[in-house]
Amino acid sequence: MKRLILSLLLIPCISCLTTSEVYLPHTSRIFHKKNCVDLHDPNPIKYSSAQVALNTEGVAACSVCIKDKDLEVKSKSSVAIRVLGDILVFLGVVAIVAISASATPAQTYTIADNYEVSVTRKGSNLYKVDGKNIFIHTRYCYEYGYNEDSLLQMNGYSGEIIFLDSGNKCDVKAVYGSVELAPGNYSVTIDREDDDWYEIWGQGMYIKTRACLSRAYVEDAVLSIATGGFGTLYVEGDECMVEGVYSKMRL
Repeated sequence: MKRLILSLLLIPCISCLTTSEVYLPHTSRIFHKKNCVDLHDPNPIKYSSAQVALNTEGVAACSVCIKDKDLEVKSKSSVAIRVLGDILVFLGVVAIVAISASATPAQTYTIADNYEVSVTRKGSNLYKVDGKNIFIHTRYCYEYGYNEDSLLQMNGYSGEIIFLDSGNKCDVKAVYGSVELAPGNYSVTIDREDDDWYEIWGQGMYIKTRACLSRAYVEDAVLSIATGGFGTLYVEGDECMVEGVYSKMRL
C-alpha cells in the first residue's frame, strides 16, 4: 500500500502537459498566447492558463490566438489533485478498515482480591475470621476448620474460600462486618438463613446468635441490644443470645 501511495504522489502534474500559459501586456487588458502577433510587450504578465487570466477583473482573451477550447478547459491540475485526494482518502479508509478487522477484540478481565485469613467454623456455613469480628457465610460447605489457614478470594460481595490444609474450597455468599447499634429495643422481622444466622428483613443486616433453635421464617421479633453490642433476640416465645449484628462487606 505504501508503494501505491508513493507512486500516486509522483504522478506528473497533468496541467503541465495539457494547459498553456497566457500573457497580458502591461499596456493592454487583452491576454495572448506566447507567439501571438499582437503580443508586443517583451516582459508581459504571465498566467498559468486562460482560465486563470479570466479570473482577473477587466481582462479579456485575444480573439486571434485564444480559441474557444482554451476557454472551456478547466484546470486539469485541480481535477488531478481532487482525484488524487479521493484516491488517498479511499486508501486511508481501506487501511483503517483492514486494521480494525485484524485487531484483536478487547477482552474484559475480572480481577479477584485475595486475602490470607485464619478461620474457625462457628456454625453451618458460617466461619469467623480469627481475631476479627468478621464472618464468612458459605454455601454447602462442610469443612471443619479450627484456626485453619485459608485463602479468601473475593470479587465484590461474593467469591470462594480455599482451605489450605485440606485443599478444599467452598463458594462464599458474602462476608460480613460488625455493625454498632445504639443500646435499646428494636422491632424487627427476621428470617433464618442458617444455624444461628438470621436476616433482618429490609435492613440489610444480620443477627448472629448462639444456640438459637428458632426456625423463624419471616417472623416478627424484638431485638434487644445492650452496651457492647451483645443482646437478646425475642422470637416465637423464645429468647436467644445475640453475639452481634452484621452487614455485608464489599471486598
